[in-house]
Amino acid sequence: MALFLHNPELFGSSSPANSPICEVCLATSLQPSPLNSTTAPGPIYTLPRCNHTTCRTCLTTHYGATLSPHRDITCPTCLQPCGFQLKPPHFTLYNTRHRKFLSQGRHIPILNPASPHYAGTQPLLLTRADSLAILAALQNDASAHYGTTLATENISHVAVFQKLGRYLANCEAVRLTTPELLQAEFKLMIEELVLEHVLLQPGAKYHSLAKNFRTEDAERDFDMLCHFVRGVKLRHPEFRVFLERWEGVVRWFVGVVAMRWWERFEFAR
Repeated sequence: MALFLHNPELFGSSSPANSPICEVCLATSLQPSPLNSTTAPGPIYTLPRCNHTTCRTCLTTHYGATLSPHRDITCPTCLQPCGFQLKPPHFTLYNTRHRKFLSQGRHIPILNPASPHYAGTQPLLLTRADSLAILAALQNDASAHYGTTLATENISHVAVFQKLGRYLANCEAVRLTTPELLQAEFKLMIEELVLEHVLLQPGAKYHSLAKNFRTEDAERDFDMLCHFVRGVKLRHPEFRVFLERWEGVVRWFVGVVAMRWWERFEFAR
């Protein structure tokens, strides 16, 4: 048994009325749900055995509730077992499909709210092993694409990838997240690395100001550090370019992770 995917093109892209409807949130392959703001136009699936229809967002949220990548799928509508799991091949560069993900992930506009393919708030299940494999594969491609702009005089691109890798290694083996949340997490870690080198470390250019960012008000400290990062970008072009390039790398990583998650539905058996 497997998922049956309704191709939006088969239902007339100009007529939402002809598109199948998710029985959980009422989203269609052409229009987001009127009940759930995290949905976006995308695939609608018919589940085997019960024949209920569901969108990828509802199926992911329901599936991720137990945070287990090996759990049998049940229908979000009737909870009946569907007789299959979401278990695609492990991510590897020996897989030509996965190599294609790396080349396409940089261009996928899921984090652009103005794009019809926006899916920044759609949930996805992130596994530690897969995310680390994707990050390792991306390191070579991103370094080749962006070159020396991924480093500053004091921060190497290897140090950034190592920091992101340690973060992923210390996360839960499986967790439910969204592309936007994942992007925000990585952005904060890279900004933290900049702060360490220009503010927090002894001998740093602005270390004399560090005491002003260590009060008992954590929220105030965080706001001040965010303003400080913006100031660093304005006064130091090398850090502005550095952070902008890494924003591109993070979008690239998130794009590949999202494509990997969507692949699970295509390999569902």
